[in-house]
Amino acid sequence: MRIRCKVKPTAPQLLLIVFLCQSEPCSCLSRPSNIILENNGYRNIVVAIHDSVTEDASLIDKIKHILTESSKVLYNATRKQAHFRDITILLPASWKTVSAASATTEALQLADVIVSDESTRDLHLPRARSYRGCGQQGIHVLLPKEFLNNPQEEPYYGKAGI
Repeated sequence: MRIRCKVKPTAPQLLLIVFLCQSEPCSCLSRPSNIILENNGYRNIVVAIHDSVTEDASLIDKIKHILTESSKVLYNATRKQAHFRDITILLPASWKTVSAASATTEALQLADVIVSDESTRDLHLPRARSYRGCGQQGIHVLLPKEFLNNPQEEPYYGKAGI
């Protein structure tokens, strides 16, 4: 029996899903995460925008969009068993025009996903930072701002979808 998703995942969505859903015990080669699965929803996911990223309110909407779409893909892929329930977006302290509550326990160093300003030739694609290898819990997902603004995934990953 073949199951097809109605929502076609993109490469960064799949990367986020694989990374955020890891439940391996932590070791010295990874870092602790506060992500928990409760009542079929992943909670305590932290997405931080790096201090080097210039203030851009539209970036927040792009992050919300990709996480919403990723949650739909996860929900369908797990036969309606899991989704992203609680995600916090941590803004740099230097951002003044965006209204947001102050961070309490969230910190850039402990974020599960970091939006960076890296846009060099080799570093413009999303990637997981890990020292343990594929399939193991890593440190975080690095999501370049340039990729959110201009997703050019097809030349690298092929057409999105299952």
